[in-house]
Amino acid sequence: MKNESQTRILYLLRYLYLHTDEEYPASVAEILDLWKEQGIVSDRRVVYRDIALLTELGGGYCLC
Repeated sequence: MKNESQTRILYLLRYLYLHTDEEYPASVAEILDLWKEQGIVSDRRVVYRDIALLTELGGGYCLC
């Protein structure tokens, strides 16, 4: 993959947009599974870091 961090964040953003809302948050395990399906191996710390980045940019995302 050319730039895994950019691709990883785009997969995350799309997943959050399509599959979550205030009533149905995403779990870290779901995100890691999504990335694994796309050939991206990571850990929970990266999920939290990417969520923080999206939140900083104005997304207002939450993991519960």
